[in-house]
Amino acid sequence: MHMPLWSRCILYKILKLLGLYLMGFYALYSFIDYSTRMHDFSKNPSLSVINIGFYYSQVFIKRLDIILPLAFMISLLKVMLDMNKKRESIALFTSGLKKTTFLKPMLICACLVFTFLFFSFEYLTPKALINIESFENKYFLKQTSSRSISPQFLRLAPEGIIIYALFDPKTNQYQDVFYLLSNNEIWKMESLSLHDLAIGFDAEHFILNQQGQFALTEHLPQVVFNDLHIAYDSAALNFLTIECGSFSFLITSLKKISHFDKNLSAKITSQIFYKIAVLFLPFLITMVCACFGLVFSRKLPIFMIYAMSIFGMIGYFLMMDAAIILGESQILPTYLALFSPSCLIFSLFLPRFIRCCKN
Repeated sequence: MHMPLWSRCILYKILKLLGLYLMGFYALYSFIDYSTRMHDFSKNPSLSVINIGFYYSQVFIKRLDIILPLAFMISLLKVMLDMNKKRESIALFTSGLKKTTFLKPMLICACLVFTFLFFSFEYLTPKALINIESFENKYFLKQTSSRSISPQFLRLAPEGIIIYALFDPKTNQYQDVFYLLSNNEIWKMESLSLHDLAIGFDAEHFILNQQGQFALTEHLPQVVFNDLHIAYDSAALNFLTIECGSFSFLITSLKKISHFDKNLSAKITSQIFYKIAVLFLPFLITMVCACFGLVFSRKLPIFMIYAMSIFGMIGYFLMMDAAIILGESQILPTYLALFSPSCLIFSLFLPRFIRCCKN
């Protein structure tokens, strides 16, 4: 489809500003976070600038669900308000261009942001979480070893629990493991590897005796557990956290656990609905920005528009955080809690958007 010159010019300006703001946000976030962690980085002389830059690129990808819509909103406002201030948009409208046609390049940009957010949720974010976890375990674990580590657990099929302290995603090994087969039998291991077979290293076997105490019965350097099976990919659910899981991973997990774990099902459903709401946020941003960019006045309050938009975006994500808590705790239905902020903004600005497009 052939795009007219004015449409290509608007599209180029928005994409150029979007890239510029993303690079600026990345540099600003890296500088601020590095200044707070400078002491930890200085204790690792093996760290290079490339490693640090890669680490912050992964952290940046993890936060892309907030940063990318914010950068898109500022870019869109910048282009529309500049054209309004220079009377370029008025010249286009007086020449016979419809306002709905004027918004086509903005909608194309919204579609591109939608596509990139989906690609990030599905592929980039889960891998970024693995890289962040590996980096912090490798370089920051010694500095944080004095702090208490919360134990994690895995549910086994058909019964049993594994309690562990740390998990290395690259080697697929759990550290400081307790394997609870039943109320009367426990294995204590230095590490547990889950590949084709479940193999425990430096394993101690304890059995409850008649005195009601666990007694050590055997100590093996290596033991193979043929009957150890992780229930519904709970290993992935514990490490690849629900918050950063891909769409396919969350949907697959939801199908497996929806019938017997309502709490975990509510958490997964909340995250799925959150990602869907964020995916359609660029289109909501386009509608809201049009309500301000298509209004013509000699004294347009540009500063107030930027301030209200930025604080509005912050307020939106605060409402989404609260909605996630309400959905995960099952105080409200997940769909009602997670879609309410977007529906509220849509209902507030839709009449104004219709009036702006008609005038």
